[in-house]
Amino acid sequence: QYLVLGRGECTDTQIYLPTTHEGNTVMGVAIGAFTGDETLTHVVIPEGVTEIGNRAFENCISLESITLPDGVTKISEGTFMHCKTLNEVNFGDSVTEIGDFAFAYCSKLSRLVIPESVSVIGKSVFMECNRLTLYCETDNKPEGWIKTWNASGIDENGTVFLPVVWSYSKEN
Repeated sequence: QYLVLGRGECTDTQIYLPTTHEGNTVMGVAIGAFTGDETLTHVVIPEGVTEIGNRAFENCISLESITLPDGVTKISEGTFMHCKTLNEVNFGDSVTEIGDFAFAYCSKLSRLVIPESVSVIGKSVFMECNRLTLYCETDNKPEGWIKTWNASGIDENGTVFLPVVWSYSKEN
């Protein structure tokens, strides 16, 4: 089994991660693998990948879209933090946890569908995502989501919460 450690000598701005590397099955993206990559714009992670390390794409300031396969169950701490141009995130129905600061400071992110499978959402996940509307497939907030799960920041009136659409269906 193999963890992707970064882009290596690849200079493409759009990356489709491989399913195998030197005969080994690609199972994940290592901690900090693409952190600070300023030219990466699009990433597609293939089926078979089950883990994405903490801060794997942090500070990828040109990253616009990411597609995660159904096998990924956790979006780790700080995975996309400071991805200022990120505006499209597609993840499968297997995600059960979204870690602390996962999408913090993704200021262009305007829409995110949270699958019904998500039972845990950490702190400050959407900090400073002021354009974001959250579409939740569940009817209401599960117990594993912290009280301020949809907070974007604080202003003179207190905590600013992002709009939430409950009972969302992808078919709509």
